[in-house]
Amino acid sequence: WAYDWANSYERVATFDHDHHLLTTDLPHGLYGFRTGQRFYFLNVLEELDTPGEYWVDTKRGLAYYWPLTALGDGELLGSLLESPMITMTQVAHLQLSGLTMEATRGDGIVVSEGDAVEILGCTLRSIGGNGVTLNEGMNHRIADCDMTQLGDNAISLVGGCRTTLTPCNFTVHNNHLWQFGRWSRTYVCGVLMRTVGARITNNLIHDAPHTGILYQGNENLIAGNELHSLTLETGDCGSIYTGRDYTARGNLLRGNYIHHSGGLGMGSMGIYWDETFIDFSTPDKSFIKYSAANKYLI
Repeated sequence: WAYDWANSYERVATFDHDHHLLTTDLPHGLYGFRTGQRFYFLNVLEELDTPGEYWVDTKRGLAYYWPLTALGDGELLGSLLESPMITMTQVAHLQLSGLTMEATRGDGIVVSEGDAVEILGCTLRSIGGNGVTLNEGMNHRIADCDMTQLGDNAISLVGGCRTTLTPCNFTVHNNHLWQFGRWSRTYVCGVLMRTVGARITNNLIHDAPHTGILYQGNENLIAGNELHSLTLETGDCGSIYTGRDYTARGNLLRGNYIHHSGGLGMGSMGIYWDETFIDFSTPDKSFIKYSAANKYLI
């Protein structure tokens, strides 16, 4: 596609084999096409050449799968479930502990509003959407969980009031988040934050095509996390990322260990404050200089 930081899925309308010409249902992707950029095909029978791949014949209703091991040696799971596996609305003082949840096309756990819901020591894997979504409410906590093989975000947070700076008091602590963003390849992450007063601490986040933590909002704490092997398929990005908001003040980033990042084209940064983002509330009151390459120098 035209830019390394934006992907899209386009349905093939016609393919002229003789002239090597392909057309799509829409005239272009999200930002157009450009010569020399990367692309790949999905669900093409001729590309079924590696263990772990599959092809779906939609006309005959058949799926062809090349297993990683002999079928007698493992378990083959398929799911038609598109709704969240667990949905909670206006629930208070409930704890989910030690659950293993896997194999769904939708989200894992969705918590809407409520107070003091805790998700502790759970494993979420092979999830088609987000692992855990916290949508508004107060004092929710996600801790000591493992989340992997996720289509979108591992954890998505929306909470607090930016107008009054009322905090949501969400806590995301000591989780292991990896191999997310397997369906949406850009702008999904280990922890997606649109919050006031959330705490993201001591998490291990790694192995994904785009960013590890994407934050928006005010007075959030991001501290003591380790992030590595991120931004593997994208450019103009960072392992911790934010931007485009003059009002996102009071956020504190402290003691995060960021290493072995990827980056294509314009590359990637450990911490990226992108386009019109200047937060003078960082610990050392560093001044920030904007460069023509959309990179911030501290």
